[in-house]
Amino acid sequence: MKDLMMFDPLKDFLSMKDEINRMFDRYFVKSGDNGQLPDITWIPPIDVEETKEEVIVKAEIPGMKKDDIKISLQNDNLMIEGEKKQEKKSKSKNYHRIERIFGKFKRVIALPCEVKSDKVKAKYENGLLTINLSKSEETKSVIIPVELK
Repeated sequence: MKDLMMFDPLKDFLSMKDEINRMFDRYFVKSGDNGQLPDITWIPPIDVEETKEEVIVKAEIPGMKKDDIKISLQNDNLMIEGEKKQEKKSKSKNYHRIERIFGKFKRVIALPCEVKSDKVKAKYENGLLTINLSKSEETKSVIIPVELK
């Protein structure tokens, strides 16, 4: 016979609340909330994919100029940072809703393998930043034939 467990609705509710808080923490960082990131106000979503030859990182950062985006490599980490500037509010206009996110962002992505720092290419088009990082020779897959004896 299976053990009976007592239903605890409060436990399920708190678990759901924790998950929702984690979801919001991933996308929005309140300024000054965290002693380490006082100036970060939003976190752009990214995708990281790997092929035989390279690692490709894509970041959604719409509404920015390429000069406002800084990309750097430090050890095995790729750093993308910048600032999305807010348009100046006009006193002659009545704003009914402002939902777009503005401010500084910073993403540090741990790369899955070693890359060539001199072979990094970045392209920004239609709000999508695409960074191609060539793998170093040591990390490329090598097929080793098996001999039959």
